[in-house]
Amino acid sequence: MTSFASLKRNRATLTSKLTSELEKLNSSKSYEDDRFWKIFLDKTKANGFAVIRLLPAPKNEDVPWQRYFSHSLHGPGGYYIENCPTTIGKECPVCKANTALWDTGIESNKKIARDRKRKLTHVTNIYVLQDKKNPDAVGKVFLWEFGKKIFDKITETMQPEFEDKTPINPFELWDGADFSLRVKHVDGYWNYDTSTFSDPVPLLKGDDKKLEEVWNQEYSLLEFVDPKRFKPYAELEARFNKVIGNVAKTEEPIAEEKSEAIAEPKRSKSRKVKEEPVVDEAGDETTEVSEGNDDVLAQFAKLAEED
Repeated sequence: MTSFASLKRNRATLTSKLTSELEKLNSSKSYEDDRFWKIFLDKTKANGFAVIRLLPAPKNEDVPWQRYFSHSLHGPGGYYIENCPTTIGKECPVCKANTALWDTGIESNKKIARDRKRKLTHVTNIYVLQDKKNPDAVGKVFLWEFGKKIFDKITETMQPEFEDKTPINPFELWDGADFSLRVKHVDGYWNYDTSTFSDPVPLLKGDDKKLEEVWNQEYSLLEFVDPKRFKPYAELEARFNKVIGNVAKTEEPIAEEKSEAIAEPKRSKSRKVKEEPVVDEAGDETTEVSEGNDDVLAQFAKLAEED
């Protein structure tokens, strides 16, 4: 038992131990993955702008992007934040339950299925050309996650709808195109409609030596479709049943709680700006999947682990 006298006598040692513990905390890995880049808003909190270059497939990989599905929902039993096994062609308990709800034809059940639908996220490597809100990112390679809206722009660039436009591979180092990412807050959602690709232009003036250095810095994308990232069906089903209170029925709507507040996403230590990063896009009710919000998912995941 520590006496008051020993507390006074050993205060220097205790201070040293406390300092050591603080250093451990400060040096611990950030909850946010520093490999990822996100665009930051300006002072108005309503607009964001940066210029990036989509990079080709990493070494020993064939495709310059990967995509994965996930589910994020909140129910009486807590949070369900999990990768969806349909990404790798396996069955998912949430998708299965959603199908059952949808097949009832009851509109309230269909709404629940929409709220629980899988979210689509694409991942690629990028090179940051201009980012005034985060200048430390300029000239570096990052991973970048984006949703269906941005992918549609990429598709339109590679496969133009009209014949007067020349197809461009934006992932090309020599004949690709810079991407001006323009973000606006419209009707409660982040809107990317004014984002555009430039005419074909070589990255870094086509300097092969520098381009090879950039290419060698790319991150592998295969981890995002690694089967190890997807939990077994039984484990996911047990978690899902706990979250929804195990009261799923197809005859009547399932009551779900709505989160009234979302924790602010943490920034990595490399961030030196105060603006909030933009992390999501507007969902599209007419599509099977909606845009992801990965910082929010990360926070929900942390909460889920604490249940």
